[in-house]
Amino acid sequence: MLYLELNDWALTVWNESGATLYAEPAAAAFLNDKLIFGRDALKASRNNPQAFASHYLDRLGSEPLNGSLGTSQNQADLMFQQILELGIKEDTAVIVPSNYSNEKLGVFLGIAEKTGLKVRGFIDSPLSYALETPASQEFHVLDIGLHEASITNMSVEGSTRVIRNSQTIEPLGFSSLIDGWLNVIADEFIQKTRFDPFHFAETEQQLFDAVLAHLDTNSTSDVKITIAYNGQERSVDIPQHRLSDKLLSRLQTIDFNGIDWLALHPRAIQIPGIQSALKSLVPKIVVIDPNQLQQNLMRLSSNLSSDSVNRITHGESSYDLVGTDEEAASHSQTEDRMTTHLLLKNHAYRYDDPRFDHQFSEPENRPAPGETVELESKTYTAISVD
Repeated sequence: MLYLELNDWALTVWNESGATLYAEPAAAAFLNDKLIFGRDALKASRNNPQAFASHYLDRLGSEPLNGSLGTSQNQADLMFQQILELGIKEDTAVIVPSNYSNEKLGVFLGIAEKTGLKVRGFIDSPLSYALETPASQEFHVLDIGLHEASITNMSVEGSTRVIRNSQTIEPLGFSSLIDGWLNVIADEFIQKTRFDPFHFAETEQQLFDAVLAHLDTNSTSDVKITIAYNGQERSVDIPQHRLSDKLLSRLQTIDFNGIDWLALHPRAIQIPGIQSALKSLVPKIVVIDPNQLQQNLMRLSSNLSSDSVNRITHGESSYDLVGTDEEAASHSQTEDRMTTHLLLKNHAYRYDDPRFDHQFSEPENRPAPGETVELESKTYTAISVD
């Protein structure tokens, strides 16, 4: 069986061993009489906006495109073409956003049938990732896509995790965050070089590509941006705090009232500084361990029906925690889940390394597996080394 996740920032396919077979944004562009998808399409989005589309996953249906892209006339046509490009013919469990309507799933089933994709059933994405998140009471999961984010409420009933509801957060998609950062950087170019990179599609695309590359690094360091036009290069240095301030202003527009425990999807922590920014808005922040995903998917997909296509919104966790959230948190740091090192790029540092100044001496102060820690503008990831 294969696993296909529908997320417009990362339309992803895994096999049963967990190997990634495909991971590209749900974005399309029509260039040189050819339809292209993913990062290649994003890198043409500012140069050729009239031949670009990226809303076909969140608007899946017969809604017409703003302009035709080859033979594609509506949103479903583009989804069909990208799924066709995957070439999947095997049985597939499809992981979907919790705010995805059953009507859209029906449209997707029609597309899958035409491409030869055999859908075994649907599994809600927050459940797939957060099934093993230690919690003794309800918690929320923050996930982020290209055009919107979602906050999903999950209840804890013994060892059972149940998705209760999900709300869409439009100002927090990667696209809107990038646009905000582009404005900050463009203002800096105008002030420092008297050149407006938004004045030409070519330089706007360079700016966009540079921010996209910065996201890939997951760095919280200052950023140097260089653009070239008419044989002349111009550069500006952007302090990371300028981008972080823009992110925080977006987060402050979201109502986090009633959210005491927020689990961050691995996609969310691709945004530099988001964990620190959220700590000022939500009492408890944890980062979901991505290494649990494959085991979670295998467990959940075993409940898919062989007779009909169903949607799984609840599942059994290996945790059956009773007590306070503090007990649940300490449970995550016991035995095989105890972290031992902080990873920076390709080097793992023990907690007693002098650079950490004894702040992780006590086990209860150590982050959970996969959680990131920002120290002196560097982002470390907690890991366990046998």
